[in-house]
Amino acid sequence: MVVKYIEEDVKRHQQAMAMVEGKEDMNRMFVFENFNPDIACGITKTTDQSYFTPYEMAFEMAQEFNNKDTYVDIGAGIGVLSRAMLDRFRSETASDHDPLKIICIERNEILAEVGKVLVPEATWIVGDALDQNLWFNLPEEPMWFYTNPPFNVKSKHNWLSAPCLLYT
Repeated sequence: MVVKYIEEDVKRHQQAMAMVEGKEDMNRMFVFENFNPDIACGITKTTDQSYFTPYEMAFEMAQEFNNKDTYVDIGAGIGVLSRAMLDRFRSETASDHDPLKIICIERNEILAEVGKVLVPEATWIVGDALDQNLWFNLPEEPMWFYTNPPFNVKSKHNWLSAPCLLYT
């Protein structure tokens, strides 16, 4: 099936891209809500579509972590999960803690370039998380890995009870 875009969605995506490119004042929340990865990457089949975690859900997920470790965002997209982690801990980071360390891994160069603008505090790696060589270049320190929650959940209210990938 071919993807068809609503004209208003295309306009909001173009406005989000103008913000990313510095042509308009940056509003990260607007970009997170209106950037369309399928338009940006030229996706034309419904089976290839991308889905980002809503910021509010990502912010809730961030409550499960602490601000003392290194985190690796697998399949980071444009960095919604990582931005929420940084926003969540920014106010909680005390002077006796190092700043939160985040590494974002994204195989799509277009999404990674947008992510570098939205989450410049993170270290961005463009590559496939399934590539074994990529992992040999990560720091040798304890780290947590996280990724998007499953999007097959039918209700937005029961996502916490769905099986999730969270490994230490």
